[in-house]
Amino acid sequence: MQAEALEILRCGIAMGMFSEPGPDGLPKYVWSLDDTGETYEAKLIPGTKNYKGYRFEEEDPMRADVLKSWKRRIITT
Repeated sequence: MQAEALEILRCGIAMGMFSEPGPDGLPKYVWSLDDTGETYEAKLIPGTKNYKGYRFEEEDPMRADVLKSWKRRIITT
């Protein structure tokens, strides 16, 4: 499970789906999709270099934004 979560995080970073880096050089948020198309948000745990990830619920408006941005990035690559 942890390996899968790390792969989802890496994929989001590779696609450029992250917020502006903070003073420590790490983005506060990373957004990504898994192999089945589920959308996720990873949030940096303050004072660490670790992230906590969450799956977006269907009704969350941010889910639609992540999907739209992801599709746009796939088309342009």
